[in-house]
Order: sequence, then C-alpha cells, then structure tokens
Amino acid sequence: MLILSWFSQSGAPATGLSPTIKIRDANTGVLIVDELPMVERGDGFYAYDFVAYDQEEDYIILTDSVTLSGSERYQPAASGEYNDALNTIESTVDLVDVKTTLLRKIQTNKLELADGSSNNWILYDDDNTTALLTFSVTDKDGSAIVQPANAPSKRSKGV
Repeated sequence: MLILSWFSQSGAPATGLSPTIKIRDANTGVLIVDELPMVERGDGFYAYDFVAYDQEEDYIILTDSVTLSGSERYQPAASGEYNDALNTIESTVDLVDVKTTLLRKIQTNKLELADGSSNNWILYDDDNTTALLTFSVTDKDGSAIVQPANAPSKRSKGV
C-alpha cells in the first residue's frame, strides 16, 4: 500500500524535504516501521511503499518532515476506518462478477435440453464440455419436457 503525505510551509507545498515515517499496529501499539525515509513525489507529496500492509489490520501512521516546525512538521493518519466497508464492497464486486460471468455463459455458451429425462437442462462452460448447471426442466404438471426429434434445442456459442 502506498502511503502519501503532504507537507506545506507557510501554506505552500514543501519540497526538498527528507521526511520519515513511523507505522504502529493500532491494536497492540507495536512499532512496525521506525523512521524510514519517504520518497518525494512532487508538489509537497512524499510516499512510502508499505509492503507489509495487511488490509485486515489497523495502523497508526505518523510522518515527520524533520526540518519543518510547529503544526507543519507532523502528519498523522490511520488506516482501518473503512476496512469492513471495503471488504464488503470487494465481496459484493466478486459476487457481481460471478453473476455477470454466469449471465454471459447462459447467453453465449452451449445450452442443451435433453429429451424427457431428469436433469435435462445443461449449461456448458466455455469449453463446451464441462457442465456448469444441470437441473430438471418440467412442464406445469411436473413432467419432464420432451423435445421433438426433429427440433433439438442445442446451441453452441450463441448460434
């Protein structure tokens, strides 16, 4: 995770600094990153690539400009405030991706309705061999649907 911090001096972006960063585990207080250097990105922004970042953990972050003074010297931050919301969004996106993929496969892949047996509706995966969905298609009385011999209901890749 890239951590960015912005420093200003008298209201203007502070460039040419050599800031450092401290990162603590918010739950235990254990120091994880101790005054490591940040890299200037321009216009007063400085970055640190926190490769040990774990989205399930909460962190307390303090960046220190080192040479500035007063309220301009330090930039505090914290992570974790939105972890649950982000995890929920990611789960929803995954679910939407799965449903979108399935809808595409229903629309375009081989679909077969076999004559009169149980499990007579089969949707195949992209390889046209692996069955993705199989279930019985019946009429209103519960009888398996039988296709006439001269009107098979098979399609391949939307054809």
